[in-house]
Amino acid sequence: MNRGAAYKVPKKEQEKKNAKILTLHNRPSARAVKRRTASAFAQTVSRALAIAAVLFLVCATIYTGSEITRMNDLLSKEKKQYEQLKTEKIRLNMELENKVSFNHIEEAAKEMGMRKKDYRRVNYIRLGDSDRVVTIQPSPDSLTADKQ
Repeated sequence: MNRGAAYKVPKKEQEKKNAKILTLHNRPSARAVKRRTASAFAQTVSRALAIAAVLFLVCATIYTGSEITRMNDLLSKEKKQYEQLKTEKIRLNMELENKVSFNHIEEAAKEMGMRKKDYRRVNYIRLGDSDRVVTIQPSPDSLTADKQ
C-alpha cells in the first residue's frame, strides 16, 4: 500500500452518503416541529385576537355614535319644550298683570254695581261706651233677593 495514495470512494457511493447526510440535516427535529407548530398556533391566535379587538372597536364606535345621535335628539326635544314653557310663562305673566291692573279691577267693580267712594255719603256711627256686637238674622226674603 502506498502511503500517499488516498482511498477513492466510488462516486455513486459518495453521492448516496451526501444525500443521506443532507436528508438527515434537512429533516427537522421533533422539538423544532413542536416549536413551529406552537409558533403557528400563537400567530393564529394573536391574529384572531387582533381581528376581534378591531371588530370590537368598530362596534363600540358605531354604538357610541348612535348613542350620541339619540342624546342629541333628546336634547333638542327638551330644548323645544323648554322654549314652549318659557313662552307660556311670559304669556301667563302678562295675563296676570292685566288681571291685577287698576283698570281691570275698576271695570270689574263697575260690572258688579260698585261706585267710587263719595266722601259726602260717609256716615259715622257712634257706639255707646260698651263694646258689643249685635248680629241681625237676615230674613228669607232678603236671601232670595240677593241671589237674583
